[in-house]
Amino acid sequence: MRTAFLLVLVLLAAPALADDFLDAGLRLQPPSLPGESTTVAVYLQATDTKEPVSESHLVISLLEPITWSTLAYVGEAGEFAIALPQTGLLIEIRADRVDTPGKDYYYRGPLSPTRAELHLPVYPVGSVTGVVKDASGELVSGAYVDVRCAGDYGVVEGVKSDEFGRYAFEWLPTGSCFISASHRGAIGYAEVTVERGMLKNVPLALDKRVTRTKLSLWHIIILLIVLLIILLVLRRKAPVHLSREKPPERLAQRTKDVMETLKATEKAVVEYLLKHDGAYQNRVMRATSIPKTTLIRVIDSLEKKRIIYTIREGKIKRLQLTDWFRGK
Repeated sequence: MRTAFLLVLVLLAAPALADDFLDAGLRLQPPSLPGESTTVAVYLQATDTKEPVSESHLVISLLEPITWSTLAYVGEAGEFAIALPQTGLLIEIRADRVDTPGKDYYYRGPLSPTRAELHLPVYPVGSVTGVVKDASGELVSGAYVDVRCAGDYGVVEGVKSDEFGRYAFEWLPTGSCFISASHRGAIGYAEVTVERGMLKNVPLALDKRVTRTKLSLWHIIILLIVLLIILLVLRRKAPVHLSREKPPERLAQRTKDVMETLKATEKAVVEYLLKHDGAYQNRVMRATSIPKTTLIRVIDSLEKKRIIYTIREGKIKRLQLTDWFRGK
């Protein structure tokens, strides 16, 4: 009798307990949150329909400052509650409605407890799947399948076809997408318009080859002729000798005495030649800033005084100090 009475009480209380559970809604408590946390209500609002996203399976992933992922389901209210640290979180939400064959909505961004209720704009996505075949119609496993879309959200990352040649992109932004596959020098591609919640089948045929430029015999001959011309031009040019600055040497007494008798321009030329192991005339002109006509007269004067002598190398004149002037 007592057992029957308790059973009646439980049956009478069950509807009330169920209502309390539904009112409580979906509450998520990520583990190991840094610092104090605040529970906020999150509503998902579709950017295409401006309506709340309801009756959907969710994949909720926390990316920063902790990593955590869970599966959840939102009913007609399209609401869930989550505990957030005061610093906020970087979150990713993927929504899959139960009444569509493909995926439906995507969100990735910060989530902060600025208000007790947060309305997140989720963006429409769709799904594409297919198989990769070679030119003979055989399934290709291990082919790299890439995708490029006009939208800048969703999960747009390359994949490889599985052992049965299948590939899948589940969370592509709606709009135009270009899908390409490549394997061992063969490529194939297709363009598709992704629609929200739709699952489209897009087969890829590797019916094109990657062409590589090959050098023909004529290309090689022309290249050899060009190289030969360059070598001939370089051989016709006079050799370039860099004037190396010598460490200061101890001057002989004769050198010092002769230096006292020189004019300013003559002395400038001799001092430059003392610092270098000889030098070309044009280099001396640039270093001393002596005009060309004046430098020619200076060189003639120094040659007559047995201070320098010149060496002709083609059309270029090289200046060198005499051993007599150096006191050797």
